[in-house]
Amino acid sequence: MGKEKISKMRLWAYRLITFLLIPCLFILCIEGGLRLFGVGHPVTYTTTCAVDGQDYFCGNTRFVEQFFPEQIARQPVSFAYPQKKPAGTFRIFILGASAAQGDPEHSYGFARILKVLLRERFPSLNFEIINTAITATNSHVVLPIAKEVSQHQPDLTIIYLGNNEVVGPFGAGTIFSRLSPNLTLIRAGIQVKTTRIGQTMQIIINKIGGEKSPEKWQGMEMFLGNQVPSDSAALETVYSHYQENLSDIIQTFRDKEIPVIVSTVGSNLKDFPPFTSQHRPSLQAEELNQWNNLYNDGMEQLQAGERDAALISFLQADQIDKSYADLQFFIGQSYLKLGDYSAARKHFELARDLDTLRFRADSRINDAIRFVVKETADSGVYLVDAVNRFDEQSPRGIQGEELYYEHVHLRFHGNYLLARDVAEKVLLSLPESHAASAGGTGFLNEQDCSDLLALSQFDRLRVKKDLLQRLERPPFSNQSGHDKRLSRLAANNTELETALTPEAIANDDSLYRQAIQSAEKDAWLHHNYGIFLKEQERPGAAIIQFEKFVNLLPRSYKGHHELAVMLAGSGRFKEALSHYQTAIDLIRVTETRTELRLLYAYAFARSGRYEESMTIYEKALAEDPSSAVNLYHAMAKLRIKTGPLTEALELLEKAIAANNEAGGIPDIYFNYGHVLKQLKKSEQSIAAYKEAIKTYEKELETAEESDKETLLVVSGRGYFETGEIDKGSRYLQQAIHRDPGKLDYHLTLITALARNGRQMEALKFTDQALVTMNEFSRPDAIAKLQGIRIQIAKR
Repeated sequence: MGKEKISKMRLWAYRLITFLLIPCLFILCIEGGLRLFGVGHPVTYTTTCAVDGQDYFCGNTRFVEQFFPEQIARQPVSFAYPQKKPAGTFRIFILGASAAQGDPEHSYGFARILKVLLRERFPSLNFEIINTAITATNSHVVLPIAKEVSQHQPDLTIIYLGNNEVVGPFGAGTIFSRLSPNLTLIRAGIQVKTTRIGQTMQIIINKIGGEKSPEKWQGMEMFLGNQVPSDSAALETVYSHYQENLSDIIQTFRDKEIPVIVSTVGSNLKDFPPFTSQHRPSLQAEELNQWNNLYNDGMEQLQAGERDAALISFLQADQIDKSYADLQFFIGQSYLKLGDYSAARKHFELARDLDTLRFRADSRINDAIRFVVKETADSGVYLVDAVNRFDEQSPRGIQGEELYYEHVHLRFHGNYLLARDVAEKVLLSLPESHAASAGGTGFLNEQDCSDLLALSQFDRLRVKKDLLQRLERPPFSNQSGHDKRLSRLAANNTELETALTPEAIANDDSLYRQAIQSAEKDAWLHHNYGIFLKEQERPGAAIIQFEKFVNLLPRSYKGHHELAVMLAGSGRFKEALSHYQTAIDLIRVTETRTELRLLYAYAFARSGRYEESMTIYEKALAEDPSSAVNLYHAMAKLRIKTGPLTEALELLEKAIAANNEAGGIPDIYFNYGHVLKQLKKSEQSIAAYKEAIKTYEKELETAEESDKETLLVVSGRGYFETGEIDKGSRYLQQAIHRDPGKLDYHLTLITALARNGRQMEALKFTDQALVTMNEFSRPDAIAKLQGIRIQIAKR
């Protein structure tokens, strides 16, 4: 009997080994083999790097590939912090998405302001503030970040999160990883992608016909086809997932007794119409017609200043269909103009909650934040109700453009208010020994923070210019009143440009230097000062700042990119090469990698390493076929220089073939004409030049003033090549009239006329150029022109 029992136990043991242990060992062997042969990549949020010879944690640029396609993956702001926390350091992690990051310019976001507030209040303490936020992410992405950084000796965590729960990964309106009603399955799927087996499977699925991903990042425009109405059942799943994720993020830190500050998430209500609106599905055609008439009447009355009549029309439309977000927004505007601010706020909030492009944290998200903090019932979890704070600080208690650039991204004033409230909660979480070290009378005011972060007039304009480009595109361009908002912003930019006088530039320079003196190891001060110096055409000084930046943040592709460009622009191509390579290694976005490779290959060519340059172009083409036009053109220009010209011709023809699909690039036709001319194919050459001229002239019609000079010159050169000398001469004269000090323009006109047998005209324009260069005190140019004049006179 005993032997029979042992035999059965052995049988079950064999079964267990057969069905569980052997498959597990097999999977482990495959996983180990893939790692051994370098297949796949680590997807931890951080990776090891060295700063001043010490081990630091830096961002892993491949972490986000668990959630986004590689070619459009967003990256966190570059950071570096010691793996072993130094004594006297208080380490804070910030979790969130673009609003927490500080978009549109993180250098002036609330995390940076918070550091200044704490640094100046507690000068004997070293506050490390690591901003882990990533654009377009949500709580599904933040949870694994939280689990990892909770192991890195944090003293406090701050969470500002909730705008992207619908549009981010696994949301109801996402274009990335699809929504699943089962949160456990979502988390299991994320875990699988951390393995090399999971990554390999994903590559195979993508190659054999997985979901098509966008080739290039197109911002919020990519989500236009993913609208989610307020009555969608999928939203309930989103809210449930967010609440559970947020609770687990908080608990991750509380299990280690790390304090957590959680903030509600604000949004622009008063000055930001909904992105998109939808009628209720059951609306009948007759009802829709009646609704449209009332809505249009209300809009006309509102614009005419007939506020009472407009409100009546809008409210009558509301009786027919309440679900149209734009209607609720204009009801809010009507109440606002009539002085009923409580009713206005209610309808502005409803307009946001009904917006079917859900880029703003709605009422349910903020309710979930308050609920989770309350239910946690933990003295180590603090709520910052930013929504209430923003309301209190807004005119008539309704958040608007005083705080926000657009829908959710805060201006400096809004970021200061958030940082100030968070700083008060930080005081509650400080150990008594730290709290006792406070100096001064309190926290700095907003202007002092602005100065210590070197928020210059130059940077204000830089941010506004970037913002203007963003707002010109959908979905912003689809909003009601878009043209007026854009005109106001453009006018404001013009005022800022006018105010940027030489005196203002000198003041900005002083501001940067003073801020750096207060915080020599602040990498982003060096970066921004470098950008400023680059724009002021002070390359040597800019290079010094970018070198300091990359020493402090060695895994910042942006820093290596900027440094490489400045080195190359100063003729230091060999030094630029390593920084281009580092930048390419650090960035995964295909479009950006291609841009960098074009510059990298050019630097190789300028270093005389032509075949290596060609190899880089070929690699870029293999990775990014969508950039074939620019890459074939660049390769052709290299072969024009090195030969053979027949290969250059072949490459240009490939560029033209791709160009016919992508839109006209006249330089290709100009170079095509040049090569054909060298190969003695005159008729084809002239036809190519004419094609180039046609496109140049079309661009001239709509070009900005700053671009017209170049277009006039290249059009003129094209006409010279086709033998139409008078037309070419007129274009060059127009370019010279715009910028008489540009010697190249004069030389192009003079040499073209002389080459075509019109020596007298060439001499006339040479004499005019000599007078001009004398006025500009250009002895080098005068000497060159005098030499050319002698040569022309001898002919």
